[in-house]
Amino acid sequence: MRKLMWLLSGVALGFVAAHFVNRTPEGRRFFDRLNRGVDEFGRAFAAGYHDVEAQATGEGAADTPADAKQQ
Repeated sequence: MRKLMWLLSGVALGFVAAHFVNRTPEGRRFFDRLNRGVDEFGRAFAAGYHDVEAQATGEGAADTPADAKQQ
């Protein structure tokens, strides 16, 4: 229970610190860069996931019994 209290305290202090940093122009620029990086990572992750999913779907379709009879 004590570790959970420390975790919640750290999260709360982090939010307070981020709020104060975001008030300055440098802080806004920092968070804008951070958000762009996170968005870019998310788009790259989603694109990679969709590529792998498409490959798996394409390969898996040939393994069905109906497709095997046609070959």
